Formats: sequence, C-alpha cells, structure tokens
Amino acid sequence: MEKESEIIDSISPLERKIIPFLNEKPESIMKKAGIDIISLNRALKFLENKGLLKISSEQKKTIILGTNGIYYKKNHLPERTFFNFLKRIQEWT
Repeated sequence: MEKESEIIDSISPLERKIIPFLNEKPESIMKKAGIDIISLNRALKFLENKGLLKISSEQKKTIILGTNGIYYKKNHLPERTFFNFLKRIQEWT
C-alpha cells in the first residue's frame, strides 16, 4: 500500500492529463488532453518507467500511388504495352 501511494503522489500533472484517455489513439489523446506529441511521448514514457503501463509499437510502410501510378496500374507500364504490341504483331505473322 505504501508503494502505491508513493506512485500516486509521484504522478505529474502532465501524466494526470492523459490517464483518462489511455484507451484511445494517440491523436485523440493529444486533442482531448490539449498537448503536443512530444509531451504525450514524455508522459507515456514516465508512466512506463513507473510500471503503470507498457508501451509497444510497430512500424508500417505505406505506399501511396500518385496519378501516374494509378494510371499505369490500370493500363500497364509503357514497356508492358510495347511488349504486348510486339507479341500481337508476332502472332499475326
């Protein structure tokens, strides 16, 4: 019980701001608590150091096609179009 009260007393105002929103996404926590990403990361790290939560992360790579990428995805690359044309000419002969 002694250790729990010490941990509760050691929670900073920044950490107290984010605790009610810990089950939400980081963007939502920042908006509701009125803090920036650096403050959020700092508060989360402090809470992890106190043993109150565990932080896990994963990296994702996202590829977003531009207008040319979308066009060529539908209509093939120019090289593919050229080879298909050559293939059709070869079939005619």
